Amino acid sequence: MKFTAGSTEKIRIKSIRWNQSGSAATADLANIKSYVDGTAYDTVVSSDGKYYTSPLGTGIVVDKGASAEIYIKGDVVGGSGRTISF
Repeated sequence: MKFTAGSTEKIRIKSIRWNQSGSAATADLANIKSYVDGTAYDTVVSSDGKYYTSPLGTGIVVDKGASAEIYIKGDVVGGSGRTISF
């Protein structure tokens, strides 16, 4: 995803929440991290295993007119025949 701040004010991103809507279980995935402009942030998995949230502390500020690229990466460690979709 790419977040772009408008030309009049900065934006602050305080957390990122991903919905894993595929059939893979939490145990099928490992080392899931959110990346903001290449910097990795740990994720916390919800009790149902469908939401992965990365708290960003006081937040990441995107300056006026600038953008931030955000993506998620991890390892598939199991779940033959299952799908992963964030």
